[in-house]
Amino acid sequence: MPRGADAATARVGAARRRPPAIVRLLRLRPRDVALTLVAVILVLLAHLTVRFVSFARWSRWLTRLGRRPHLRARSSSAPRARASAAAIARASRRIPRTRCLVEAIAAMALFRLLGLDPQLHIGARRSGGAMEAHAWVVCDGVVRVGWLPDLHTFAPFPLERLARAGRLPL
Repeated sequence: MPRGADAATARVGAARRRPPAIVRLLRLRPRDVALTLVAVILVLLAHLTVRFVSFARWSRWLTRLGRRPHLRARSSSAPRARASAAAIARASRRIPRTRCLVEAIAAMALFRLLGLDPQLHIGARRSGGAMEAHAWVVCDGVVRVGWLPDLHTFAPFPLERLARAGRLPL
């Protein structure tokens, strides 16, 4: 056992140690635990979707998911959108190599399952000589998933216009 200043540092370090993820998960309300478990499944499915399914196919699937009348929202959507976004963030932190597109697809699916009306945005920008892309989800006029401080520097692709023209099924 260290003595003096080292002992105090060891005690402070031990006090700051975060509890294991399962303990933090179980400290949540039961509704948030369930939402997080659904989010984990959706993030895993989104990983597979991005890897093996075409953009047109998964966007059609997300569109059909939102058209189900029994899934329409019956109450205020802002609290559900915040809770869903937090669940997606918790799930994404635990699953390796989760990128913005995977998060956005999972969030779109979760929001639509909860009867919300999200919009998917995919944009690009030049950074130095390289091109960077980013995906984010807006719900109720607020960026819920994929927010960045410099998000305004990304030029969004016209996904909705392409969808209206019949070139992209969103």
